[in-house]
Amino acid sequence: MKTLLPLSLLTFIFLFSSTPQWAQNRDTITLNRKGKKIQIQVMEESENDTVPEKKITLGIEDSDEKEKSFDPWKTRWLMFDFGFASYIYNDGSPSEIFPEIEGAINPMEQEVWGSWNFNIHLFKTRLSLHKNYISLMSGLSFEYFQYDLENEVSMRPRDPNVVFDFTGTDYDVNRLSAWYMTVPLTVNFESNPENTKRSFRVGAGGFVGLRLNTQYREKFDIFDNRTNNNFNFNQFRYGVNAEIGYGWITLYGNLALNDFFDADNNDVYDMMPLNVGIRLIGF
Repeated sequence: MKTLLPLSLLTFIFLFSSTPQWAQNRDTITLNRKGKKIQIQVMEESENDTVPEKKITLGIEDSDEKEKSFDPWKTRWLMFDFGFASYIYNDGSPSEIFPEIEGAINPMEQEVWGSWNFNIHLFKTRLSLHKNYISLMSGLSFEYFQYDLENEVSMRPRDPNVVFDFTGTDYDVNRLSAWYMTVPLTVNFESNPENTKRSFRVGAGGFVGLRLNTQYREKFDIFDNRTNNNFNFNQFRYGVNAEIGYGWITLYGNLALNDFFDADNNDVYDMMPLNVGIRLIGF
């Protein structure tokens, strides 16, 4: 009996030492999918003389990349506006310049469908004040205004005052137009800056502008004359602007706070330019 116990112990040790050893290898693959981090773990259990067995486990956890990053500075080039050009009188009513004519007419009375405002924004830069919800916007714009005159009048160039002559001519075109270079400054609010296609926006601010050119065109029959002159337009303009929109539709408006003309008789033509329209290409 004494010899059997050590023999049994030796046999157990031999059998344990001859048992195949198992080795486990683990590979981890990480995928990012819509703000989620997906981890795939591949564990391989292999035996010396057998085919390896593979096991796959999945794990999903929130990713820190879920929050979209925003750029505090953003610049966009070449945007366009198109709208209606008009003006309002400070005294609330137009002046009747030709009382000797039956009904008395206002020389600056305009044709609605021939008076347009077209703006070319060379660039606009936005500075985020709070994660693009609130931002400050400025840039450089070129603004064009044209006013088609309704009555049979002609505007005199190179005169110290604003002077119209009644001609009685049936004009095909009787148009006063001007180009301005403008620098706006507005504060904007965006309700959903991560998805501007489903975002409500509103903005308000001011602008300053420098007149580049003024032209008066008269056309009837075979006569077509264009005169470039300042026509006593104010060299500078300043005022307030505003915009409101949703998605890709944005409406704009601006009102100059200084007078249309800079002349001795500006109390007769005491009016301020007003423009409203739609933004064709937004920020």
